[in-house]
Amino acid sequence: MAPIELDIHRGINAMAEALNGSFKAELIEHQGPWRDADQVEHAVVQWVGWYNTERLHPALGYLPPEEFETHHYQLQATTNAAVNHTTRRYKTGNSSGPFPIRGSVKGTALAHIRW
Repeated sequence: MAPIELDIHRGINAMAEALNGSFKAELIEHQGPWRDADQVEHAVVQWVGWYNTERLHPALGYLPPEEFETHHYQLQATTNAAVNHTTRRYKTGNSSGPFPIRGSVKGTALAHIRW
């Protein structure tokens, strides 16, 4: 493997180990002892659901991942709508930009310019 590939694999492995450590500390060690495998399986499903949707994440401004994702897509949709609106105004010539084009330029001194 190339050195860059090793760094990527080490980074992925480090993230997996951190998640595994959190899982062990927060669920397995603090909520045991367990009666049977079914009880552990049920607890794991609940923990994964909490981890993916509800936990407060410091890198996300202490928002739960699900809430952060919702805000992200709302902002993205708002930004895209604003960009599309502006682009559409300029393409149709209905702009109030710095050099609005009004009427036809055919037969004028500006006819050779590609608009």
